[in-house]
Amino acid sequence: MALRADGTLILWGQDNFLQLHPPDELAGVVEIAAGGNRSLARKTRLRLGPPERLPNGIRLRIATKDGSAIDPARVPKVDVYVSPDPSLPLAQWTKIDITFSVVDGVMVGDDFAPLSKVRFYVAVERP
Repeated sequence: MALRADGTLILWGQDNFLQLHPPDELAGVVEIAAGGNRSLARKTRLRLGPPERLPNGIRLRIATKDGSAIDPARVPKVDVYVSPDPSLPLAQWTKIDITFSVVDGVMVGDDFAPLSKVRFYVAVERP
């Protein structure tokens, strides 16, 4: 099993249990784990909007992929990571501490890190 950059999977090998035929709704995958008898794929239901430049930082907006309002109870389960290189695996990204609030159904938070560095962001919702 391999993960493409667009969040879809490439599957190969034996098909004894139809493991080469994932469900149609399996898209938007952000992380995979595969072994001899098991394969796992984790999806994201969040969408990180374009960062908005502030005089002293960056404003981030996180919404649901389907456009529905975010339940404020989900906010503590969302972690934001940054990296200067988006090709690195998530384990090599740095988790940052941002306080989010829900405004009009969208999570909004500010990153006040120095703006001299290029930063790529990813939002991950824990189960």
